[in-house]
Formats: sequence, structure tokens, C-alpha cells
Amino acid sequence: MRAVRPGGGTVAAYVWDYGDGMAFLRHFWDAVATVDPAAAVALDEGRRFALCRPERLHSLWTEAGLTAVTTAPIDVRTVFADFADLWDPFLAGQGPAPGYVASLTPGDRDRLRTAYAETVPHEPDGSIDLTARAWAVRGVRGRPRSDGPGRRVGPAGPGRPRSSRGSRSRPCCPPEGPTRRPGGAFRT
Repeated sequence: MRAVRPGGGTVAAYVWDYGDGMAFLRHFWDAVATVDPAAAVALDEGRRFALCRPERLHSLWTEAGLTAVTTAPIDVRTVFADFADLWDPFLAGQGPAPGYVASLTPGDRDRLRTAYAETVPHEPDGSIDLTARAWAVRGVRGRPRSDGPGRRVGPAGPGRPRSSRGSRSRPCCPPEGPTRRPGGAFRT
């Protein structure tokens, strides 16, 4: 990351908070733990992706030599019309959780579905209102040294103007933020 940014450039990223912040996945793996504890331990993204926590992201950026490192949560409301709207994307078989569901026998899948339905909070109208959290992290690469007024030494070389390519900040999402497509998929 640091090697491709010019001195003074910002390095930023975000990752989903699989441990606690992705409520629909947290409830899913909690349900798996009640019906198949060994699978929950082996497959739960919250356990497998320790990087997806603000403390670890901060350490990673600092260890990479970046300064002014900050982390911040990005919370996205995820509302499902009903339990079927939440459950049906898990039947697609893509990703760790849906892949696990696809590997189950029909009877085990029904047991998991029932356990999952019992773990998520239902609104009076039957909808399920949850939050999906990502952690944003940003840091700054050390400033380039100067070899005189208006001249900076960096990737462009001494005395040559530095390209602005890549230095413009582009939002990761449209102004309204990520939204959920019908069927539970996210669109950015």
C-alpha cells in the first residue's frame, strides 16, 4: 500500500466488521453454533477475519509506516421485508455462510433456518431491521523531501511536477451510501 502512494499521499480502505457489526451474519453464526458448533468455530468470518477490527486495522496501517492513522465505523441500516427476504440469499451457495447452507441436508437446513429465525429481532410488521458495519481506516505516507521552493522529490523525480493521478479522493459509494438490492445483495 505504502509503496504505491507518493509521499504525503493518503492510504485508505474499509472492511466489513464480520465479528460484531454485520448483524445478519452475527445472528446467522450464532444460530449455526446452536445446531452445529464445530462448523460455527471453523467457518464464522468473525473468528476467521481478525483483521476486520479497528484495533487491528490501526496496527496494520501503523506497522506499514503510515502516520495520522484513524479508524471510523460506517454503519448501514439493512432492513429486510420479512424473514424470507433475509434467508433466501443464503440459499445461493456463494460465500462462507451460503456455502455452508448449501452443504446441509434438507433437514439440517430446516433446523438452521428455524434457529436463525429465532435469533433475529422481528418488528411488529414482520420486517427485520439490522445494521451492517464496516470499518474505515486511513493513514498518511510520510511527506516527500523538498530540494528547493516549489520542487519536491517524489515519484515524479527531482524538479518535475508530480502527477495528480490517484491523488483525488473518490468516494467509495454513491452519495446516498450503499443500498440493499431485493434479495439481500448490496449495491454500492
